[in-house]
Amino acid sequence: MARAADVARYQHDFALTGAPIPGWSYLWNANGPMGNPANYVPLVRDTRGNFETQANGVWPDSGPGGSIAITPTTIYPGQGTSGGNTERFAIAAYTVTAADVAASGGGAQMAPWNFTVADTSDGMHPAIYVNSSLAVSVNLGPGDSYSSSTYPPVSLGALKPGDTIYVAIGAGRTNNGDRLDLDYTISLSSTLKVLSTFGSQFYGSNIAATVNTIGVDLANHDALYSFGTNEQASAYNQVRQWIVQGQAGQQGIYTSSLIFPGNYPAVIAPIDNRELHLTDFDGTPVASQDVYNQILLKYTRLGDTNLDGVVTDADLVNIVANMGHPGSYIDGDVNLDGMVDVNDFNLVTTVLAGGAGAQFVNASSVTVPEPGAVAFAGLAMTLGGRIRRRRR
Repeated sequence: MARAADVARYQHDFALTGAPIPGWSYLWNANGPMGNPANYVPLVRDTRGNFETQANGVWPDSGPGGSIAITPTTIYPGQGTSGGNTERFAIAAYTVTAADVAASGGGAQMAPWNFTVADTSDGMHPAIYVNSSLAVSVNLGPGDSYSSSTYPPVSLGALKPGDTIYVAIGAGRTNNGDRLDLDYTISLSSTLKVLSTFGSQFYGSNIAATVNTIGVDLANHDALYSFGTNEQASAYNQVRQWIVQGQAGQQGIYTSSLIFPGNYPAVIAPIDNRELHLTDFDGTPVASQDVYNQILLKYTRLGDTNLDGVVTDADLVNIVANMGHPGSYIDGDVNLDGMVDVNDFNLVTTVLAGGAGAQFVNASSVTVPEPGAVAFAGLAMTLGGRIRRRRR
């Protein structure tokens, strides 16, 4: 089951002395507006223990960012926009690490969180950026709260190592002793990306809810499911079950393009990249640093177990070799019930016998040949001429 794992928690991770813990940084936009990380300058730890623009033992400091302070529970912003000024934000930033993504996946969200404006403030302006892109911007009045008890999780998209989430707190128009009490958690989870010529569709931290309630139609496109080490044991079976749900018309992952070009029945084939070690799928990078935690979903012809785009006697080889054993799609589990058996053999032979337009049939009368009865030139598994099946 796809699940989120916490990678950063504002209050929990705030170091009371010394440098920020790895991944965190505390900044302000000294050199210009938000949205350009080149404008951000590190704050320094004052002798009071907070992060401010100057380490001089007093607060507020001088200048447009003089009132900025980041503390374990509260953030104070700089000047507002009144008089045409550039709004100066206090920024708590977390940079995603390779270890974060490898362990949990790259689908990021913020939840739970709570931002509460102090009653003495005249309103404030929280904003959240992922790198240079604005994800959230809200204007809060005195005493207002913006929290996960009222709003759904904030989706931050698909992240990769080195991406940074900036939680920026501004004063809005004026700074009248503005103060925001806050805490928030950033979590990562598995992602599903539908690969298409008109642009990728992305499903992040809410993937399980989406798949199980409304379903995901791949149509005639391939897709990529990326997961973390916390799903190592369950990822393939989870995706397989979602596809089975889709075939049964019960949401899940499915295709509305039931006929493959040439009038053949179509199927979504799940492939565990821990077996193939691909670094590229449909022109999309899928693995890095020898981490192959991906399930590749290939739209192809029913019975195409070696994923070469056609159905031939070669597609029977792994079925015969693995007959009677648990297996994956490329092992011969064509009907995705978790076992390689006579039903899978029957599906492929039916397509071979019927050619274009062959449909699913009951596999009760098919005789399974001995392994030596099927002639085959080799055991290479290919996808687009590039995939080679890994020996077990």
